[in-house]
Amino acid sequence: MPHLNDLPNTLSVRRLCLIACALAALALATGWPDPAYAGNHNSGGGGGGPTPISVSEFRTLEFGSVSSSTSGTGTATVSATGVKSTSGYAINMGGSHRAAEFRVTGEKNTEVTITLPSSPVTVTNSTGQTATLHSFSSSPSATATLDNKGKLTIYVGATLTVPAGANEGDYSGTFIISVIDPLNP
Repeated sequence: MPHLNDLPNTLSVRRLCLIACALAALALATGWPDPAYAGNHNSGGGGGGPTPISVSEFRTLEFGSVSSSTSGTGTATVSATGVKSTSGYAINMGGSHRAAEFRVTGEKNTEVTITLPSSPVTVTNSTGQTATLHSFSSSPSATATLDNKGKLTIYVGATLTVPAGANEGDYSGTFIISVIDPLNP
């Protein structure tokens, strides 16, 4: 375990602006899904077909403040339910933390597939130092059903690997989630 005097830097990731985009449920003539970018999709289809899936970011993923030791790396995790924990040489220094929240709309009672990043995502501070997000989780996970009003809320958490001696600052980056209606690919 790191000693208090080994903790010279505080990694403030309270403004970790992670933006998502989603894939719509409507198929193009080629069979590939039509991309729907958070809150900006206009299907323009004109009627008769299924309501396109739309995803908008409501809240960003926030880790609060995490101290970094020069002795080694550590991790900070914010679960999809909003629980924060640290391990290794990372120390929870408080601050506001929360899971990301996405609002999904589409055809009522539609079952959708949720896909999270499978590769690590790099986040960067204003001086160019990086940290890594990985092990994404969501609630609900894998599949879910839009309610009888065509709405669904998805919460996304992740693990942040804090490098040894990380500089203080706000780190930001982008990750992509997919929400697809498998019956209307």
